[in-house]
Amino acid sequence: MPVVALALAGAVALWLPAFRYRIDATTCATWPALAAGFGYALAYAIAVALLAAAWLRALVSEWSLIKVLAIGALVHAVAMVAPPFASNDPLFYAAIGRSMARFGASPAMPLSLVLPPGDHFLALLPATWHGGTSPYGPAFNQLARLVALVGGDNLTLQLRLYQAVNLVVIAGVAALAGRAFGARAAALVIFAPLAIVDGTVNPHNDALLALATAAFALAVVRGRRLAGVVALATALLVKLSAALLLAFDLLQILLRPIAARLRASTVIVAGIAFAVLAVAALVAAPHVWPSLGAFTAIVGDPSESNPHFTRSWEGLPRAFLTYVVHVPWLSWAIGLVFRAAGGVWILWCAYRAARDRAPLAWAATMLFVYYLCLHAFLQSWYLLPLLPLATQLPGYATRAYYVFIICITMYYGMAVPLDCLFTPVAVGAREFTEACLVVLPAFFTLLVGWRDAQARASGGTSPRAA
Repeated sequence: MPVVALALAGAVALWLPAFRYRIDATTCATWPALAAGFGYALAYAIAVALLAAAWLRALVSEWSLIKVLAIGALVHAVAMVAPPFASNDPLFYAAIGRSMARFGASPAMPLSLVLPPGDHFLALLPATWHGGTSPYGPAFNQLARLVALVGGDNLTLQLRLYQAVNLVVIAGVAALAGRAFGARAAALVIFAPLAIVDGTVNPHNDALLALATAAFALAVVRGRRLAGVVALATALLVKLSAALLLAFDLLQILLRPIAARLRASTVIVAGIAFAVLAVAALVAAPHVWPSLGAFTAIVGDPSESNPHFTRSWEGLPRAFLTYVVHVPWLSWAIGLVFRAAGGVWILWCAYRAARDRAPLAWAATMLFVYYLCLHAFLQSWYLLPLLPLATQLPGYATRAYYVFIICITMYYGMAVPLDCLFTPVAVGAREFTEACLVVLPAFFTLLVGWRDAQARASGGTSPRAA
């Protein structure tokens, strides 16, 4: 079946679950029964399977960059007939923008103190989000304000505007990746199921981080390192998670003059020492400077009833310790170990990037392994900034990358029908199953790829080839 037909069929198949679970009209009070939900889940799984098949076939096509962008944009436009349905984040963006544009409030003010009781935008958000404030940077807050000014009181129109903005942004990411690495890199971006589902249909602001990452990659390819740093720094005006790649890049620039003289063991020991001190500082900071609480929340607190983890390796033992055997302090301690390990991993990748003079390959590897193994609260759209760097991953990680992108997009099919089941058994089962679906297949595919690469490098024969 041709790429275009597969992609368009997948885009159309998204319409069925999207219109039933649309975030501008559906609440738990009108949620489909579980049996019907599994029917919609099947439709969603078919849609992602078709999009994934088209994506993988597009990678071996001989299309020009212009053709990739044109057909990809068409697929996104067809998919965009579907309203946002799988995440409440775009609804939250709209509520933040409304509080600023309609009521003149600061984005730092809780929504429930700004939007009047019964406000349609507020009523559709989960109750736990009503006291929320904007966690985003000033650039995105102003974009939300602009969308609210244009969309007015029409929530559906505002959500459609976010979709339109993200369609343009994703096309821009693909174009920049194509200029940096060729048409195949553009296809890796624009046809990715993740880009369609969480870039355009469910328009997340991480697409703007992907745009900054693509600009960074193009700048590095053209030898404009300062422009690359500026691109990554600009992304901080959208979302704080942009600091992950910026920290890596600044570290590898600082380490470049001395990387050849550093021993790997020295880097690891220094990284562990620094990570322990940094985590300790994050734990102590809220007690000294309470205003830093939003930033230091990444380390959590042993008294939290609902710690911040999901769909991750970390979440598997922590969910058991928190909800089953009720040892929250040990769960929290495991979280601290993962935070420290994340810091060591970023430093190690920066060191290797500086030593090997390969910043893009190690930037891609850093993001991929970090989100697959070390991030606590994993959402699919967090991987959008990885898309423009995909061609730079080492060969042994390529297949695992495809598996990861497909699995992390596919999990919605199971998660959405169960979203309004809040019993401990349902929540625990969903968390465990989602984590297994999202991280296990890609992780073991990565191990197999790495083992085979090591066998070939040593002159041996891999078990699969024997």
